[in-house]
Amino acid sequence: MNVVLHAGALVDFDESVDWYAKRSVAAARRFVGAVDSAIERITDSADEMAFLDAEHQECPVKRFP
Repeated sequence: MNVVLHAGALVDFDESVDWYAKRSVAAARRFVGAVDSAIERITDSADEMAFLDAEHQECPVKRFP
């Protein structure tokens, strides 16, 4: 399965990594790992993700708001 991230989501991701890194490099690494895990969950079982509307699904990143 191919996961396509919206350009705005990539900007949000980069800004979030920077935000966490300013507070803790370890936290930034954990955040990146959590996002990677979420993407893996999407590729493994996209049919189990909640739908936000007819085209979009949600996969929360565990432990990070």
